[in-house]
Amino acid sequence: MGKDKFSPLMGTFQSSKKEPFYSWYPYLEGYSPDYVEAILDEFMPHAKTILDPFAGTVTTGYVASRLNIKSYYCEINPVLQFIADVKSKVRKLDLEKRIETSEQLDEISKNLKDKIRNCDEDCFLKETYYKVFQESTYFQEQNFRDILSSKTFLNELKSYSILNSDIVKVAILSSLVPSSLLKRAGDLRYKTEKEVEKGIPDFNDTLEDKLKSLKEDIVKEETQLPISPILICGSAFNLKKIPNLKLDGVITSPPYVNGTNYIRNTKLELWYLGCLREKKDLKYLREKSLTAGINSVNGEYSSPDVESVRKVVNELEKKAYDNRIPKMISGYFSELQEIFFYIRKHLNDDSLLAIDIGDSKYAGVLVPTDKLLVDSLREIKYNYIETIKLRDRYSNDGTPLKQVLLIFSKGD
Repeated sequence: MGKDKFSPLMGTFQSSKKEPFYSWYPYLEGYSPDYVEAILDEFMPHAKTILDPFAGTVTTGYVASRLNIKSYYCEINPVLQFIADVKSKVRKLDLEKRIETSEQLDEISKNLKDKIRNCDEDCFLKETYYKVFQESTYFQEQNFRDILSSKTFLNELKSYSILNSDIVKVAILSSLVPSSLLKRAGDLRYKTEKEVEKGIPDFNDTLEDKLKSLKEDIVKEETQLPISPILICGSAFNLKKIPNLKLDGVITSPPYVNGTNYIRNTKLELWYLGCLREKKDLKYLREKSLTAGINSVNGEYSSPDVESVRKVVNELEKKAYDNRIPKMISGYFSELQEIFFYIRKHLNDDSLLAIDIGDSKYAGVLVPTDKLLVDSLREIKYNYIETIKLRDRYSNDGTPLKQVLLIFSKGD
């Protein structure tokens, strides 16, 4: 098939950064709209209904919706759910209404720092910060006070316009980490002493810049989305409870094994949204997610009945420096097999699946994720069609790895 249609950058978020709406929230992983379009054109040209069970920023859903294809998605992270919902509401507006919304946001932006500092601090948000994060200090004092006051400002704004309030909230969520003592470098971690010495950006200044970018995006794309992507359920495991969706295709990228921890990476945003009220809430959200990282390993896992997976797990049990690593691999493939088993009941007979995935290496043991996933899906009656290599990647020790696109059909 037309492998030349897929360039290495398509499978990354790089080419999306200048696209309207795609830079509303900083996201370390993902693929481009062009990538989804190429998959639809090459493998699913007549698709009428699409699913992405690991939606992230809902790139699959927005591309499908723009092409008037009905799209469903699953996304367990409430932060990403909220941002997707706001973007959908804005992209459904006609140009006249978008111009009006942008002008209203321009008015809101005037003297924004004074408006926020004239508001009282949100006492509940402050209380939950100490309950969730306890002794951890993530913000300098003035930024922390302004963030607490911004929640009160939002509540006042909401009484005039829910949509404007939600757009400002997206801008606030995107401003939390940049104005904190933390940074996103793979996972969320503290800035170095040298980085702190260079100065922490003022929260209100960061918010104003982000809000300016958002209001420009609102009028930059003139196309009105004909239909919106539909959040069918949070966890993909819940697809077993959903009536038949009659899908023509699946386009997705499951979290890479031991890649970014998307729950822990958004803990500040989850706190601001009110999704974290106690320390245990963060663990609860992680445990509901796919076991894809060491820190999400919880208890024991049975390997799927797949010889190639068992072989890798056995080797890791002998060589891994952390006993959670073989458990993570067992859980990862066992849970992916379970999710795709549930997906299968939603597929039409001629449906195709396009799955973006990358391999990894631990303690000298290569985990050929693409091949193991092929074997796991074959075990539950999917037909493997082909592998398209997208780009080279490298492990920490320099071992060549790769990112690929796997194509399957439903099978008999």
